[in-house]
Amino acid sequence: MIDKCSIIPISACVYASIVSPLLLFSSGLATSLEAAGLPTGSGWAAVARTQMYLRQGYAPMLQQHGATQKELQAALNELQGRMDQWNGAQQALSQAAGLLPKLESLGAGKDFQSRLDQVRQSLHAVHDDAALAQGAQAARKLVSDMQAAQQGALPVQSAATAIPCIPGAPQNLILIHLATQQLVAYTNGCPWLRTPVTTGRPALPTDRGTFQIFGKYPAFHMVSQWPQSSPFYYKPTWVYNAMEFVSDGTFIHNANWEPPSAYGPGSQYGPYSSHGCIHAGASDARWFFDQAQRGDIVTVTGTDRKLQWDNGWGFWQLSFEQWKSSSNL
Repeated sequence: MIDKCSIIPISACVYASIVSPLLLFSSGLATSLEAAGLPTGSGWAAVARTQMYLRQGYAPMLQQHGATQKELQAALNELQGRMDQWNGAQQALSQAAGLLPKLESLGAGKDFQSRLDQVRQSLHAVHDDAALAQGAQAARKLVSDMQAAQQGALPVQSAATAIPCIPGAPQNLILIHLATQQLVAYTNGCPWLRTPVTTGRPALPTDRGTFQIFGKYPAFHMVSQWPQSSPFYYKPTWVYNAMEFVSDGTFIHNANWEPPSAYGPGSQYGPYSSHGCIHAGASDARWFFDQAQRGDIVTVTGTDRKLQWDNGWGFWQLSFEQWKSSSNL
């Protein structure tokens, strides 16, 4: 077989060596995009014209080289950009699928599974660059929201499991559900934040009832009420953004020693379970602390243990008739 470069001017071979790799890459990208059901734009047309260009003699090649190389490079850039968008979206979907099991354990699995299915469907139906860009952005946003949810910012409104507003609720309300180890913060009766928490261990469960926040401390030094010989003893510990709502020393506070992955369902039985307080992630505890006011209501549900009538501020555990019956008047 005779090498074409041995019978035509060397400059023509140089031109061919410049466009041939571009042609190869463009053809491969166009084939991959077509297999994924994505638009190829001007890709195949540029490939076809370049193939015709390479079959010409020296003089036409010399005349058309600049325009051909420019057209093929533009097509390659277009195809590569489209493929990068697609690959990025697929990587995000794979990452989202990997994050799903942890979020299912936090009670947010249906929310994010529904969004993941929607993003997959939208990418499957892509027919132009605008739809592809929108789908890729939705995939990245999904991963970002899932990562935030793992750190505590669980969704409060979604098509899957929306948390309803509470008509007639106080202006600020913190609802803690011990069975699911979740805290939902409400403003004007509607939820604005949902986060996993860790509450009291089985031997020292968090009290159930309705309380008021009566103490706020940017930093609070906790000292064990149990002797060192007790299994409940702990070393003096500083906690931050602490809000006291039961007079026996029950707070909502951060817990720097507890990793984010430890919060949520079942954590009351784990190694980071509390002595009755509510552990919240650092950012969540700060949000609550900044938003909450003394007198705000805290309601704890999901346990059989009721608060003793004389442990708390305001006797919220008694009905008015029960409270009045204890009066000497």
